[in-house]
Amino acid sequence: MPDVEVEGVRIKGFLIEDIMKENFLKEMQKNGIKSNVVGLVFMVENNKKKFLPIILSHQNNKEVEDKIIHLDSQNSTILNKFVELIKRLIKK
Repeated sequence: MPDVEVEGVRIKGFLIEDIMKENFLKEMQKNGIKSNVVGLVFMVENNKKKFLPIILSHQNNKEVEDKIIHLDSQNSTILNKFVELIKRLIKK
């Protein structure tokens, strides 16, 4: 059996979306933490009671360097909305 260790921390009073509100990546760099964001998952409302994930990801370092992103969703309408949003952001 492999040797397995679990490490983790639970923080109360903080949402993942709070990272999006702040300049979190610059703060990480200021504190000597070097990283690349390679994945992000949003839970998007599909109807009044159901939320579906949309996953944005880079699958390797080359894709980070080449600015290639993958979008995955179970719902083509949600997927198309994200594609259009990203296209608009790229044009700015």
